[in-house]
Formats: sequence, structure tokens, C-alpha cells
Amino acid sequence: MATIAPVSSDADTSGGGSGGDTVHDVMSTGFFHDRDAVIDKAHIIMEDTDATLALGYLEPRAQGRDLNPSTISSAELTLLTSGVDPNTASGVTPTIKTFTFLTTAAAATGVIKILDGVNATGDTVTIVDTAGKSLVYKCIASGGDANGVVQADGSIAFVQDNTAGTVATNFAAAVNAATGHGTTITAAVQNTDEVLLTQDVAGRGGNTEMVSSDNADIQVLRNFAGGRNANEPGFVPKDAIVYLFDSETNLPNNEGVIRMRYRDRFA
Repeated sequence: MATIAPVSSDADTSGGGSGGDTVHDVMSTGFFHDRDAVIDKAHIIMEDTDATLALGYLEPRAQGRDLNPSTISSAELTLLTSGVDPNTASGVTPTIKTFTFLTTAAAATGVIKILDGVNATGDTVTIVDTAGKSLVYKCIASGGDANGVVQADGSIAFVQDNTAGTVATNFAAAVNAATGHGTTITAAVQNTDEVLLTQDVAGRGGNTEMVSSDNADIQVLRNFAGGRNANEPGFVPKDAIVYLFDSETNLPNNEGVIRMRYRDRFA
């Protein structure tokens, strides 16, 4: 199991950051407390592995689901660092590698899955873009309005079909329409019955929650995640869970020792 240990013996715990920040060298495995934080340093000590490993965090709003690491994929995490390869093997002395924190912006992505096209009529999906624009998409009966037509209640139409793949195509068309999030979110069908949604504007503001009125018909397979601001290396929002994950298998990795130094961030 990954553990956290002091970064150095000369740790500054007396307020080493600006603006009243407090520096910490020790934290329990995998999670931050009730305020924003910035990880200043992170090292890893590994043995018996040749995996490429990185750090990422799970948004607080995603924590109502099963948090067993084996059920979480890297696509749900906001990437904090580039990958490091300890490049060790059985019987080899463990090596210490330092993580490099990313400074570039990244766009959030999310996935909607159509489970039941037959009974989807009347179901809605609410989507919010990076700028905070919220729209409701409603599945309407075939034979009426086309995809993207604004309904009397203000929702955006996508047309029902007995085939889940066709409903997915119609939903993507509605999102991409000028009446939808056509200039702020790009929707593309994948795996026949899924719609991959990508925020066109990068940043943490794109890590928004989607809401389906009936997850038995239209499932929020993955809320928007992965959005990262430029020039905020090591930033972790309050209550987020930090994971070490294997970028080769795209799953969290529970081996080795992680050493971190982080600062509370006060408004």
C-alpha cells in the first residue's frame, strides 16, 4: 500500500509559504483535508516494478461512488505530474525518483452512455461547460422536432430511437448544435453507445458534474474530469483524493512509498 513519509529532516512547518500558507511534510495516504493545497515536492521509492507511475486526484464530487482503487481509471483523475519510471526489478536496490508537476492547462472530458434507447423518451441530461453555462438536453419522441431544437421548456431536443447507438448519435448532435454547447463542448460517439464530451476551454472550471434524470436509460458513465489550469503546479482542491497510478494500466498502483510536501492554500 502506498504510504506517505517526510520529505526531509529540515522541513519547514512554520509557515513556509506566502500569504499565511502552512507547510506540511507528512499526510495520511491519499487524501487532502478541508482546504485547497499545493504539493511542492513529491518523491517515490519503488522496487519490483518497471511501471511508469504518476500522481493525480479524484474530484470531491466524484467520491459518492465506489472508491476501491481497482474500480477507478486514470481518465477520472486530474493529472498532476508527468510519469516517472523507477526502472527497478526484483532484488535491485530501490531507487528514489522525483515527480515533475505539470504547468500546462488541460481540458476536462466526460462520458454519457445510452443504456436503453427504447424507454429514453422524456429523459434529460444536464451539462455544464467550463464557463458555467448549464443546459438541459431532453430525449423526445421520433417524428417530431429534430436534434438541437429548443423545446418550450427551454431544453434542447435529441431524438429517441430503439437503438442505443442511434440515440447516442442524436445526443451528440444536440450537444454540438449551435443551440446546445456547440461552441464550448465537443461531443463524439465512441464504442457505439457512448458519447465522449470534451470541454473546448481547458481548466479546472471544466470539471463539472453531469446529471441524468434516469441512469437506467442514460447513464453518466464519467463526470467531467482532468481539467487543469495552466501555471498551477501541484494544486489540489479541498477534499480531493490523491492517487498514485500506473499510466501503463491506467489504474491506481498501491505499491511503494510516496513522500510529499504540501501547503495549505488560503483564500
